[in-house]
Amino acid sequence: PPMQEGDTIRGVRGMRMRGMGGATDSLRMKGQGGMFTMPVRGSNPNSPNYEQDWERRANVEYYDREKQQQINKELDIAISGNITRHQSLKSLKLTGNKLYGENRFEYPLFSQKPDIEPKSILLRNSGQDFQGSMMLDGMIQSLACGKINIECQSYQPAVVFINGTYYGIENLRERNNKQYADANYGLKSKEIYFIEVPQKGAQNLEGSAESVADFDSMIRFACTNDMAIEHNYQRMEKWVDLESLINYTLIQLYCDNTGDWPDNNYKAFRQIDGGQWRWIVHDLDFGFSRNNERTLASFLGRKQRHANLVRSLLKNEKFKQMFIDQYAVELGSIYSAEVVTQTIDSLAGAIREEFAYHAKRWNFTNNFEKYVSSFKSFGEKRATTAYTQLKNYFTLSKSVAVDVTSDTKGAILTFNGVKIPEGRFKGNYFDGRSITLKAEAPQGYAFVEWKDNTGKSLSKKREVTVSAWEGLHLMASFRKVKA
Repeated sequence: PPMQEGDTIRGVRGMRMRGMGGATDSLRMKGQGGMFTMPVRGSNPNSPNYEQDWERRANVEYYDREKQQQINKELDIAISGNITRHQSLKSLKLTGNKLYGENRFEYPLFSQKPDIEPKSILLRNSGQDFQGSMMLDGMIQSLACGKINIECQSYQPAVVFINGTYYGIENLRERNNKQYADANYGLKSKEIYFIEVPQKGAQNLEGSAESVADFDSMIRFACTNDMAIEHNYQRMEKWVDLESLINYTLIQLYCDNTGDWPDNNYKAFRQIDGGQWRWIVHDLDFGFSRNNERTLASFLGRKQRHANLVRSLLKNEKFKQMFIDQYAVELGSIYSAEVVTQTIDSLAGAIREEFAYHAKRWNFTNNFEKYVSSFKSFGEKRATTAYTQLKNYFTLSKSVAVDVTSDTKGAILTFNGVKIPEGRFKGNYFDGRSITLKAEAPQGYAFVEWKDNTGKSLSKKREVTVSAWEGLHLMASFRKVKA
């Protein structure tokens, strides 16, 4: 039912929007001037208004989980997306405007990034997942966001009302355009190069002439020079954040989003003055659908811009080792079956009750539990499949179970130079392959020793090198330091 002033807001979070003045008609579902309707008066009757790049003034109110109002401001709104504009529920861009007052969202909207104050945010209709789970892209990105060196969009589900009418669930997200660099790094548009693939299958990149020229030059250099030669590789280290590039590529391969990437949904940026190219993860709506056993080999076998870049860099032994180790560590931590299941359960629990109202509002069959179950099934199998892909593609030895942890929260552990997310690795590595572990004590503690699973001391040194074998278990032990 339509929400009236003072009504209780259902769900995890509520965001209430209403038009002001002339903006009210612009937001209506019906009417010649409505942003969600068709057609524009005097125009092609087959051209709906929601395909127009219109921007309208509106007022937004934001309520937290305790139903307390945290934001009440005027801003500009516009419909977002390409094909997904045709969904009954539209994605909306909410952008601050100095003409109306403060143009930033000063409230911490995202727990993954509580310190950012974006000028623009997105209410996303979950893309291809609109009539599925309403959380797929947000769930996949949440596995990595804030845990590894990667550019990802924070996620928060929201319950939306427009002009007092219930519109169901949308995903509150960071923008993935130039506003991302502003919100996360304080970089203005004139301070960055930014490129994107404008649409699926497009051969040419979209962006300023300078941005495209620099990105194309980087790709061309990597693909026409031998990356095994150290000075060539060192130039790429300055041009590209290679750790971030690997993590960006790995999340796509892990979730098997290759049905819509990298030919589409491809964006990257760098600071003009001495910055490195970094890629922004977004729109993973084709992920978690099939546990393809050849994702890695198929991707690296492609004659495509991003595949060419990664394949060329893999000719360098240092990069190859980084690629193998980052994937192995992440498969035993953020992408492990245990962590994936916990993440799915947590995010599904946040919207489960509201989803019934949402499905009824948009008149589709509620298969929420079916989708959640399928995501869990994918997560339970995917790490094992991915380890096999690594083994086969790089001709590695058999995978063996390895467990690395600490007895103190906040300790920083590295595995062959790769930081172990949240200090716990329980996965696989490759039999006989060397592992160098390093432990760093959290504030107020001092390192004591590395121990095995029986409590036997193995080394008093913070850095230790061992060979992987089945059942290898190492724990970093610390003691509290007196103040």
